[in-house]
Amino acid sequence: MHLFLSVFLLLILPLISTSAVENNQNIVDFSVKDFNKNINSIDILNKKWDIVSKYVKFNGNSSKLNGRLRLSEKIDKIIFKLGDDGANQNEIIVSLGNRNTTHMTVHTDSYKMKVSTSKQVVRKELSLRTGSSNENGCACVHGNCACCLEISVPEFRHSVCVNATYNPVSIGLDLSIGVDGHYFSEEISLRNPPPVCFSLPIPGAEHIAGVCVAFTKLDLDKKEKILSGCMDFEVELIHLRVLTFKLGCFRMPI
Repeated sequence: MHLFLSVFLLLILPLISTSAVENNQNIVDFSVKDFNKNINSIDILNKKWDIVSKYVKFNGNSSKLNGRLRLSEKIDKIIFKLGDDGANQNEIIVSLGNRNTTHMTVHTDSYKMKVSTSKQVVRKELSLRTGSSNENGCACVHGNCACCLEISVPEFRHSVCVNATYNPVSIGLDLSIGVDGHYFSEEISLRNPPPVCFSLPIPGAEHIAGVCVAFTKLDLDKKEKILSGCMDFEVELIHLRVLTFKLGCFRMPI
């Protein structure tokens, strides 16, 4: 819900403001290695046990999942709840109060988790008053674009949103991909990135074998400071039929 609200604000803020927004964020990077392949999802909770984010299960036959969270500084601790009630110690509390980068590793018979946390000052120039949203469903502010689509076909009736943030350190994109409020995080390079694929632990989506987000026509214009590209969304059904949808094209100021 929080991530959906963030995407909604991202879509409307460029139309109503030209001011700068600056705030602190907690950055949490984590990886989970599932030895027994029993973990079907990961919930990120705050200290009130409210869900902050939900991560879908591991890609294909992979037994490892990587993720990144950007959380408000107001959240001082989070709880990783692994979707395997039979796992030894399936809930891990991580403190976010330290100003310095911290690292933590949890190693059990069922899984191994690595977590690193750090602080980041975020400043976004919301200067696109005249409307960066286009007919393809994409909207951009400085360093960030969101492309959303409501899909309604007999085999697939779901809402899809992809939030892409430019990462100047890795020269890539930090992605948050949402289907009906279930989010998956991934990082990609701007140089020939492969499709990002995952499965959906959503009730009613049992007939879906997997979904993929593919980026095409990625181009970084360093002179104009514009990152442009297009996104495609693919759905692979158990019957091996693949549905392809155009999420849209974007021009991101960086």
